[in-house]
Amino acid sequence: MGPSRELELPNIAFKTIRPDIDNVFNRLIAEDWRQLKLKLLGTLGNEGMSVTVEKVKSSLVDALCFAMGSSTNCETLDEFTELFAEEVTERINASLQSHSISTQSNSDSTSYSRYSDRASSSGSTGRDRGESEAVQEILMKEFRDIIELFVDEMSESDLSGLISESSLELRSTADEIFQKISKEESVKSSDSCRGSKFTKSPKGFWKGVGQQIRKLFAKLFATASMLKMGTEVQKKFRKGTQVHSRESVKSLIDTVGSLLLTETKNRVSPENAPVLSNVLYRHITYDTFEANPVDVTKVSVPKSHRKMHADIKERVTNSLPLMNWWFSKEAGDYTKRVKSALMGIESIVVSRVSEIDTAKEREESRKKMYLSLLIDQLVTRVYSKSKVIFLPSEPKDVSQNLFRKTWAEVQDMDFDMSPKNIDKLHKVMFKDLCTIRNQRSRKESPPV
Repeated sequence: MGPSRELELPNIAFKTIRPDIDNVFNRLIAEDWRQLKLKLLGTLGNEGMSVTVEKVKSSLVDALCFAMGSSTNCETLDEFTELFAEEVTERINASLQSHSISTQSNSDSTSYSRYSDRASSSGSTGRDRGESEAVQEILMKEFRDIIELFVDEMSESDLSGLISESSLELRSTADEIFQKISKEESVKSSDSCRGSKFTKSPKGFWKGVGQQIRKLFAKLFATASMLKMGTEVQKKFRKGTQVHSRESVKSLIDTVGSLLLTETKNRVSPENAPVLSNVLYRHITYDTFEANPVDVTKVSVPKSHRKMHADIKERVTNSLPLMNWWFSKEAGDYTKRVKSALMGIESIVVSRVSEIDTAKEREESRKKMYLSLLIDQLVTRVYSKSKVIFLPSEPKDVSQNLFRKTWAEVQDMDFDMSPKNIDKLHKVMFKDLCTIRNQRSRKESPPV
């Protein structure tokens, strides 16, 4: 082979390729910028350090998602990226300033540690930090899947606050789990265990880790559900853009978490629906919001807000069955995936027949849950609109009886239901019931 030659590149000025770059930005649609903002907030926010506008701009190169089929125009490249970078920078730095962990005294800028005081005091090494970050990334991956269901149905300020506060919670939990795993590894590497190449941790250890992860995911899912309802209520009763502080979102997360801690099996009982309703009302009416969770059950609703507060209570009450179902079913799947990744071993291989049976059982469970929720909402609305006196247990008995009969008719049918269409469906069915009832009333009424 001949001597290697240095690759000669043509001298291309930036103004030559500038039109192509402008063209790429002009083809970005709103959805691309929303996804880009989420990715930048998550990536840069997880670094745990203040950022500059220049750093955000440099990160655009790795995070862009192109939509070449779009004809939507945007502002000029310089103006748009400047505004975009400033917004992302402001959000990240504001969050870090409100949750600072440590401050460097002899520096012009403040640096924030992403590790707990406990980990820092023990002299954690670069390897420790890397493994702690790996734990955090495992948790963050599942968290992204959880909130993906709600991203399009939340306000920008709520979504930003949720990501910011959740990142801090995930980081703290990752550090705690890493400390537990480190202790467990030290036990396994003791003299009594050196004869074995690999020693499994006791079931009690992973059970404790699983409970911690499950409770965290349940809290974040419930908070995301509440924020989604808050956005829907705002669109209905409070026109215009409402910007909520991160303290408001943090209070919502803390309150939901405190309720789950007092419950068994990570569920929210109907008795706590008024508490959640009041917290959500305070979050929506930011000007009257109080951050003290002790007073969260005490709320004074002005006459002008009574319809809105009643709507909130109805939404929260109707959401509890679906929320509790997620806690008992879906949260377990997320937790298992995290535990499997943390253990560093592949999941147990099950036979194809077993997988199919499990999938059928889960699908049947989903259908039953959605159908039950739909019938509950429909029966509740019928009774609330009727002007008759009934026993408190009567709507529940009617719902259960109606569910058994309906499920017997449709269980073998191929149908699909989701949380997004349940609310619309029960309203349409209620309207049809009213129409049928009116037609029968006209037929039964005697001619004049």
